[in-house]
Order: sequence, then structure tokens, then C-alpha cells
Amino acid sequence: MQKKGWGNPEWWSKLIWKLKGPAKAKILLWCMLKRKVPTWDILRARYLVGPGRCPLCKTEEESINHLFISCDESKKIWRELSRLLNIKAQLANEPLDLAWSRWWKTFPEGNMRILPLIYFWGVWIERNKSLFQDKDTPIAVTAINCAAIFSAIPDPDPKPLQSSSKSVNIQEVSLGLFSTGPLRTTRQGLDCASQIF
Repeated sequence: MQKKGWGNPEWWSKLIWKLKGPAKAKILLWCMLKRKVPTWDILRARYLVGPGRCPLCKTEEESINHLFISCDESKKIWRELSRLLNIKAQLANEPLDLAWSRWWKTFPEGNMRILPLIYFWGVWIERNKSLFQDKDTPIAVTAINCAAIFSAIPDPDPKPLQSSSKSVNIQEVSLGLFSTGPLRTTRQGLDCASQIF
């Protein structure tokens, strides 16, 4: 039996920090995979009292897997983000660490690796707005914000992707969402999304 800890880190523990993307999003993903994100199931285990319901769907008990993988509202954000980026990709409806591992193996190179990272961060921000500010942002706005951040990150390997329906170059699609100009214009899109988030 192998011990977990500093001597035997999980396969993803060092790879997360090498991903392109906002540092806050990488920290969130690391906390999610370590089960350190303060969702209501974890807070209850620490003897804290709270509503217990998912702030997005307001029906199920909030847990890491529910919030980011199986919540109906989160799934709507993912579908809208996929539609905006013109990709046919799904996060597997399984425990988060397995879903992340499957995604990592499916997209071994390029920016597609960071798409769930940006999506998770967007869902977390919307969860917190709903919980602490009692604000519900439209799904389309959240998806557009995630797409803007994703589009602003230069792809080190801009090869066309093979999706289930056709070959798609994510950089072309992403730039097409916000402008036809250079990446600088898309960078402005990132600044707008950062202000909204």
C-alpha cells in the first residue's frame, strides 16, 4: 500500500502548475483534486452549519463532484461554452479526478487541456456570487467570460483538433468569437472578462 503525501504525489500535482492559465484557476483545481474546496459537504464534515444546497441549482446537496460535474446549471454552462468554441467535448460524469485524468489523456497537447480549468474557475466564481452576493449571472454570460479567458491564452501547439464531427482549430474559432483582429484584441476581451469575473 502506497502512502499519499509529499513523498508520493499524485500524477497531476506538478503538471497543474505548468498549465497556461490564471494562477487562481490552477490553485482552485489543485484544491478541488485535493478535496480542499469549501463546498458544503466538506464544511459539514468540519462541523460548520450552512444551507447545504448547491447555490447554482438550489436542489441537490453541494459537493465538489456535484458542483463542477453533475449540477444541471454547471452542465448548461459547459454546453454553452462548448457551443461558443464550436467543439464537441464533454466532461465525463464521474468523480472529478477520473474526469480530469480522462480529459488529460484525450487532449495531450495544446490549450484544450486548460478548458476545464477555465470552466471550473467560472463555475466557482458564479457559485460564490450566488452564495455571497445573492446574484445569479445568466449562463450565457458565464460561458462568454470563460471563452474570453480561454481565447486570450496563446496556444503553444495550435494544431487542428479532431472532434467527433469535424476538424476545428480552436485559435481560429476563439478569435472569431470576439474579433477578427490580432490576439491583442482578444486580450482586451480577457480584460473585460476579468472585470466581470
